[in-house]
Amino acid sequence: MGRRDAALLGLLALLAAALPASGCSSRAGRVVVREENDVFNIGRGFDTDQDYTQGGVAALTLPEDGTPEWARAAARALPLFAEGSRVNLGLLLGQEIYTPVDISREVPDPEDRPYAGWLYVGLALQGRVLDEDPLARRDRMDSLELDVGVVGPASLAEPSQNIVHGLLDIPDAEGWDHQLGNEPGLQAAWERRYRVLAPDLGEGFGADLLPGFRARLGTVRVDASVGALGRIGWRLPRDFGPRTVDGTGLEVGAAAPPPWIALVGSLDARGVLHDLFLEGGTFRDGPSVTPANLVYESSAGIAAGWGPLQVSFVQNFVSPQFREDRRYHSYTSLTASFAWGF
Repeated sequence: MGRRDAALLGLLALLAAALPASGCSSRAGRVVVREENDVFNIGRGFDTDQDYTQGGVAALTLPEDGTPEWARAAARALPLFAEGSRVNLGLLLGQEIYTPVDISREVPDPEDRPYAGWLYVGLALQGRVLDEDPLARRDRMDSLELDVGVVGPASLAEPSQNIVHGLLDIPDAEGWDHQLGNEPGLQAAWERRYRVLAPDLGEGFGADLLPGFRARLGTVRVDASVGALGRIGWRLPRDFGPRTVDGTGLEVGAAAPPPWIALVGSLDARGVLHDLFLEGGTFRDGPSVTPANLVYESSAGIAAGWGPLQVSFVQNFVSPQFREDRRYHSYTSLTASFAWGF
């Protein structure tokens, strides 16, 4: 875990400590830390900075009985959630970093994506409905996330990247003086995912399919995607796959989940109307390229859990995201989460 991720986790711990004052339970929940970076790409070495080069997020999810009443009321009032959903509230703090492919140039290539950073805090509501037949597992999860933050030098993308490069003995990027300028960002994202087709393969082995779709609207991105995640493994948990915020199974007093392991893979298609990180800003002009209107993303990896601990390693592959350079991109997601209060 890098210094930045440790700082994110520390801040979320302070948030958790403050929750009892608002009447929330502090004895159960889940902490998630995710690091996404192209430096972890298999077989590529450390010289891989380009496009979405680094992102980190730390999240704290409250269990169902620890979720404040206003969050439950909001989920009941919104048609995005199913009637009778079991609701969890999540708190997030994250950062994303984008660079062109040649970070040795002091003046970046105008035909390549600009340097950009995004630092944000967020709230996420999750409502899930579980099938009464545990073998059928026709389950559904709805998520609504609201993020507010800043793009530009105030996002601290340059010092964050330099810290990581210093730890890994990688040369610093030289073009940060030309990054996108400071401006506020507001982003909403809604996602629905189902858990279907969960055959029992015998001897504890099983598989499942988790199709879903997502829409994002705000000053940072406007897009919509559809796709599916598939898993096959031993003692698959009844959840919705590797996620940043997930409160499934965190009821106080529940038994700790048994050990499990699974291979995971996904395929998504995304239609893009607006991408601030490519278009040079929403409220001010900046270096820009032309976003691709349709982007495909696939992933493959492994996930495992033992009691309250879950980890995953997933390699992601992305089709060209802008028209000036038709290159493909890859990055790796490392996720670790820990639940307490069973």
